[in-house]
Amino acid sequence: MLAEDDNITSVACAVRFTQALNKNIATRGNVHRCWPSGPPVSDDPGNVTFRGGALPEEYRLFFQPGVRFRCATFVATSFKREIAEQFTESVPAGCPKVIWTVKFNPSKKCNHVNLMEVSPFHDEKEFLFTAYSAFQVEQVSWKTDPTRVPHEITLLAEPDNRDAPRNL
Repeated sequence: MLAEDDNITSVACAVRFTQALNKNIATRGNVHRCWPSGPPVSDDPGNVTFRGGALPEEYRLFFQPGVRFRCATFVATSFKREIAEQFTESVPAGCPKVIWTVKFNPSKKCNHVNLMEVSPFHDEKEFLFTAYSAFQVEQVSWKTDPTRVPHEITLLAEPDNRDAPRNL
């Protein structure tokens, strides 16, 4: 994490590092290489990815249907829901859990995500979104006890980050 008082050299190195990651993550037109063994993008429920984690209560009000936003970090997802569920198991006790479902436009696909073939989780099929990827909240399902049963949030991935407003 960089702060305002970090020196220019640190910032320049961080920018170069992020550019290198983006170059290898954003596919820009070579979309089919992103789904080498996954299903083609369609309305089929199998054409989504999942992410599991925590959602502190103070952020819950932000996630309402229709809200568009950018995530300032890289976002790792998996074609396998059970992998996302495993990640919720590492959420600290007492913290609300969440399962994110990320859907893709069936015709436009997604130009800023790529399949990462190396992962510490066997057969994870990690789909990694580049930093500042844009999403829209499609629906939410708030659970009464999210420390046991995770909230569910469904997001729509922007097909091309360049088409989303920069001020999201």
